[in-house]
Amino acid sequence: MLSETLQDTSIVFSSLLGVVLLLGLTLWLSGKRLARPACAVSGLLLGGLGGWWIGNQISDTGSLLLPIMVLAAIIGALLAAFLFRIWMGLSGAILLAVLVPAASLVWLGTTPQTAQNTQEITQTPDEPSDQATLDDVIDLADEGVGGIWSRLTEAGRQTYDQQAQLLRTWWDELGGAGRSLVMISALIGAGFGLLLGLIQPHFSASIQSAVIGAILIFFTGRQLLSSYLPDQTAWLPSTARGTLLAVGLITLAGLAIQWMLFHKRADKD
Repeated sequence: MLSETLQDTSIVFSSLLGVVLLLGLTLWLSGKRLARPACAVSGLLLGGLGGWWIGNQISDTGSLLLPIMVLAAIIGALLAAFLFRIWMGLSGAILLAVLVPAASLVWLGTTPQTAQNTQEITQTPDEPSDQATLDDVIDLADEGVGGIWSRLTEAGRQTYDQQAQLLRTWWDELGGAGRSLVMISALIGAGFGLLLGLIQPHFSASIQSAVIGAILIFFTGRQLLSSYLPDQTAWLPSTARGTLLAVGLITLAGLAIQWMLFHKRADKD
């Protein structure tokens, strides 16, 4: 029964990856046509993330986390829908403020090794392996939705604290030149994203959807290939710089496809 439960969990996880992959393809291909709906979705997601952060700051038990996340997500979606041009500027500024320094650090080879450090911190040779047992599955089922949500909230908070600590350590070790590079590139990216969104909101939406779609396509596609066709992953880039180039090329291809679709529709009109 345990093996069947774990197999069902794997199927659910793969199905979620498939949904994310379809979302990435949709944004990658039709971001310009779906600019305003995508804007509302981005407001929904960013509002939910902001609500999750606020809920973690003001609630220790996690009981208020879900209502705050839902309320913040709704507010974010409404603001994004009614303030399309401003939202495109703000979202473009946030996206490029993160991507430009991240791409610079990846290209220079100074990215934080969060995954490796997390594994070293959370797993030691003396610790027993944390594998699911039948009793764990039964106990989790008996707890109901509230208990499962509490566990997920606690796991998310622990992961957030670990990654935040690793990023703070990495920031301290980055040095003055590295910090200046991050701050300057973030300011340049934010300024360019803000101006582009305010001046050309639809083009900004096309760029943002192509970038986000390319990221979702690459990483979810790689995970699915690793799970079901591991022999086909040899051609995928294995370095951070190669991953950056692959995502960049996918983004450019998505922009070209959106541009052609937009002009074809304009010619028909």
